[in-house]
Amino acid sequence: MELSLNGGTNFQAVRVQAQTQVRLTHVGSPNSGLYDTEMLALTIPPGQLPGNLRLRESPTLPSRGAVRIASAADGSVRIGSFFDIFTEISLDGGTTWSGAASGPVRVQLERTAPEQASASNLLPPPGQEYVSPAEWHARYANGISIRNPIHNQFNASLPPPPPGGSNTHSFNSHLQLEVSLGEGQPFLPATANAVVDVRVRSLSLPTTVRYFDTEMLGFTMQLSAPGLPPGILVRESPTRASTGRTSIRSDGAGHRISSFFDIFTEISLDGGMTWSPSVTGPATVRLRNPSAPTVSITCPGNLAVSATSPAGAVVTFSVTASGGCDAPIPPTVTSTPPSGSVFPPGITTVTCKATDSCGNTAVCTFQVTVSRYVPPRAFPGNQLPPQSGQYVSPAQWHALYANGVIISNAAHRRFLQSSPPPPPGGQQVHTFDSTVEFGVSLDGGQTFQQFNGTAAAQVQVREIGGAGEHYETEMLGLDVVTPGPLRLRESPTLPSRGQTRIQAAPGGGHRISSFFDIWTEISLDGGSSWSPATAPVQVDLQLDPAHVPTAIQNVQIQGSELRFNLQTVRGLRYLIEYKNSLLDPEWFTLSGAEGNGQPDLQTDFLNNAGQTRYYRVLIEEAEPVTEPDPMGVQ
Repeated sequence: MELSLNGGTNFQAVRVQAQTQVRLTHVGSPNSGLYDTEMLALTIPPGQLPGNLRLRESPTLPSRGAVRIASAADGSVRIGSFFDIFTEISLDGGTTWSGAASGPVRVQLERTAPEQASASNLLPPPGQEYVSPAEWHARYANGISIRNPIHNQFNASLPPPPPGGSNTHSFNSHLQLEVSLGEGQPFLPATANAVVDVRVRSLSLPTTVRYFDTEMLGFTMQLSAPGLPPGILVRESPTRASTGRTSIRSDGAGHRISSFFDIFTEISLDGGMTWSPSVTGPATVRLRNPSAPTVSITCPGNLAVSATSPAGAVVTFSVTASGGCDAPIPPTVTSTPPSGSVFPPGITTVTCKATDSCGNTAVCTFQVTVSRYVPPRAFPGNQLPPQSGQYVSPAQWHALYANGVIISNAAHRRFLQSSPPPPPGGQQVHTFDSTVEFGVSLDGGQTFQQFNGTAAAQVQVREIGGAGEHYETEMLGLDVVTPGPLRLRESPTLPSRGQTRIQAAPGGGHRISSFFDIWTEISLDGGSSWSPATAPVQVDLQLDPAHVPTAIQNVQIQGSELRFNLQTVRGLRYLIEYKNSLLDPEWFTLSGAEGNGQPDLQTDFLNNAGQTRYYRVLIEEAEPVTEPDPMGVQ
């Protein structure tokens, strides 16, 4: 671990021995392979940490975790495990203890060195190499840094010791790495030949898998590269143990070998007269087979989906991988975020990684664009644009043009023609006449004048997904003519795109969600010159309460009972009110009704024959549908 004694300004690498006690409890069915775990103790004996510092697992808070064990087809075992560990620290040798203010630390089981295929069980495996993690750095007290070492070209390999035995392997080898002579200095490629001694000690009886403790007893190398001064030496630390672990498993066709070392190093700039230790801890190097088959991965193309809720949309996708050392078994693929996640509105980059059991990887990325959420509205049919709908901008919306003009609160409505959407996989252009209403300010937004204009519109609609529900749209033209010289048009150079979703509604009719982001230009001289907007206007489909049939129909009076039909439109809410005199200060509620597309019978009882009573109907949009089915894209 890394330890800071000054509030995080500086960290030093620390490696200690620890005494651990863990309780495992099997859960689930007899073959579930699932275990609840609890770390009962994690104690670091005195004297291993600087000064009087001590560290332990909390004796009062439970540090729990879980383990899952599953057998693999190749005879090996896959284990997943984690712990959430509550820790305490002591600065006075254990007299007083302080708990972590940041809560538990989560630790997850990781394999230090994935298995590599090998034709023999010789160590080090012929033709293979030890490498550090990508972009690993070692920094030394004298300011030197090295990174990305590759240790290979072993001139001798030996059989492992017998069960319970130990032997020392000595061999020559070659290293490639990069060296920087100081902070901010470039890294220069360097090479060196090395003499290495490794002790190998058997830990287990001869079974399918054998384990070995290893220790690098020493290596020394002299670096050489253009631009480096002579006399730079690197050696294994003579005072700190550079230990590791190796496992060898027979798989019928050969062997699978996992091996790593944690190597403490020192560097000298004067030919070995003085040595400077690494201040970043040991270098962990892992065995790698450079001749392993290449892992390949294929991501889908960029995806564009409509939000199905304010949170975004559930998006599913498929990523394929092949090759690697386990072929024909494909590599394991992980994606972040994973398929089936809720993607928020906007653009999210998905990163996918394929990994085989030998640690070989491949990465690909793609983008998921989720449009903003527009609640679906209920309409009697699936025609586009819905004749009882309107496209409106957000409240208090403003658009600024290059000539200083501002328009606000746009509404596109009264569509005179509508057309069914194209079939699955098809596209078509809808042409229709309509009305556009908006406010215009010529004084920087101090005052606004309302304008109504007739508009000829052209919209291209293209079905996507093949289910006849989702459509990409683009407004190809929108020419608004007002009684005066003011003109408004859709930009002829910038695409004004949108999306539409149509679903059959339970009980009849359709639910339609639709929006456009429209780039506009304005003219104050009848169209001779045009000024573009600095941003598109966002308009969303809503029901138009003004576009409804006459509400009260078939009025009948029988004695003191009044009856009439209220012709309703799906998606609208109706509130019937009355007063006995137009001079009365307030209206009284008779009843309310939710529109369903059918006549709604209303009744009222008058106090006496010949009584006069006045009625009105308030019409507003009902709450839009908020629980659409999640949408997935394959």
